[in-house]
Amino acid sequence: MSYARAIAYACDKAFPHPTLDANKYSRLSGSDRHELDKWRREHRWSPNRLRHNAATNLRRHFGLEAARVVLGHSSASTTEIYAERDLSAAAEIMRAVG
Repeated sequence: MSYARAIAYACDKAFPHPTLDANKYSRLSGSDRHELDKWRREHRWSPNRLRHNAATNLRRHFGLEAARVVLGHSSASTTEIYAERDLSAAAEIMRAVG
C-alpha cells in the first residue's frame, strides 16, 4: 500500500460519512457514490498537506532553522515554502512594542 493510500484509508476511518460509509461502495447508487466521493475529497489529507502542517507547527514552536533541519532542507528558503509564517506572533510582538 502506498503512503498516500494509507493516509486516505486512515482519513476514511477517522472521518466516515455520516450515512454512506456503512454501505458497500459497489451497492451505492450513482448519486450516493458522487456524494461519498465529494465527502472523501473534502475530508482526506494528502502527504503534501501533512508535510505543510508539520512544517508550520515546527516553525511556530521551534523556529525556522529547527523546521529546516527536521524537514531535511538545505536552504531555509525551501522550508519557507512549506511552513507558513506565524502572523499571530508578529501581532503579539507589535502589541508589546507599541
